[in-house]
Amino acid sequence: MNSEFVYKDIFLKVLSWIVVFGFVVLVFGKLILKDGSSFSTQTYLFLLFPSLLLFLFYGGMTNYRLLHLPVFLMLIAFLLWFSISSFWSDAGGDVVSKSFKYSVYVFLFSISLVYFKDLDKNLTALSIFTVFIVAVLCVREFYVSSFFQTFDFRSIRIKEFSGLGGFTHPIIFGNYLSTISLMAFSLLLHNDRKYWPVYLLLFMLLFAGMLLTGSRGPLISLLLTLAFSVLLYDKKIFFIALLGLFVVAGLVVFNTSNFDAFIREPNFAEFLDSFFNGRWTTWVGAIRLLENSPFLGFGADADFLVFNPATSFNAHHPHNGFLLVFYELGLIGLLLFLSLLIVTGSILYRSFFNCFSAKLGLLLLVYGVSAMLTDVHKVVSGPHIYWLIIWFPVAIALYLERTQQDILTVAK
Repeated sequence: MNSEFVYKDIFLKVLSWIVVFGFVVLVFGKLILKDGSSFSTQTYLFLLFPSLLLFLFYGGMTNYRLLHLPVFLMLIAFLLWFSISSFWSDAGGDVVSKSFKYSVYVFLFSISLVYFKDLDKNLTALSIFTVFIVAVLCVREFYVSSFFQTFDFRSIRIKEFSGLGGFTHPIIFGNYLSTISLMAFSLLLHNDRKYWPVYLLLFMLLFAGMLLTGSRGPLISLLLTLAFSVLLYDKKIFFIALLGLFVVAGLVVFNTSNFDAFIREPNFAEFLDSFFNGRWTTWVGAIRLLENSPFLGFGADADFLVFNPATSFNAHHPHNGFLLVFYELGLIGLLLFLSLLIVTGSILYRSFFNCFSAKLGLLLLVYGVSAMLTDVHKVVSGPHIYWLIIWFPVAIALYLERTQQDILTVAK
């Protein structure tokens, strides 16, 4: 009996290490693999399949106790509603099976960390490895793109590192580099003073690398997240940091044609559309479409089309993660999603000052919420970089709640 227990324990530890490697695949896959199907396949193999095995092998009382966690129940409710909504979606094809499949993928990813015994140790090691490698790639890109010869924001817009990766758009790549920057910043906040110059240097290199994407949304979202962390640590200097944020954001935004648009266009709606790069018209159009089905939405992956006459551009998604959820899943789905994010944030906040995982999770969550205001074209999907800013914080919150539950059970 003892030997059986030992072998099972070894097997579960091996699965946990494979999951860690799966996170390496998720974080680095798009940097290295140009083929999106290869990236997805390896994520399934090294991250989602081991997560499924952990879920099945632990089973019994461990999984039963998950049903007592509010964040777990809200995750299940939201994913079920997403799947059910596919029955009235006009997307056609195999939208029903695809929606259920994506829900299972997100579920397995979200529970992938819940069975770990020492998540902080694993996430710290993963973050150190990640920020060092990506920072080195940023330095290489500075040389390739001649970054230091020009300081004009958006004069260079990279969508991937030269000769590497399968990223397709500067904004998505900007979100990716912002995510890695927050890993470095979390290490800077959490570790002792001995290594702070190293983590600060890595963060600055990653931040500069993100500037190469020329993406305003990721930049402003990252600055807002940094201001939020300052608020948590020192409320006295928060307003100074906030002022600095507005100055930097203003210099970045008005470094384009927006300031001219503000002077030229007396119509405030036209100015907003110009300021948000055509998104204002898309948002207004999405809200008007929602008048036809406000409570249920149009279903998972529903067709979306809003034409902007000023830019002659057809928008095929709302360019706002929350509006996307509202459009597809209606008010019911939006409330479920917001509730999940709020509960996740409260769990991460409670452990923010004591736990590296909570620091990283909360900063990624704040960044994700901010990024969804102007971007994010999919929420429930197959393996994607968006998982790191939407579902990774949920996975960390599930782990923290489960460990807290274990402590209370032992205390009783």
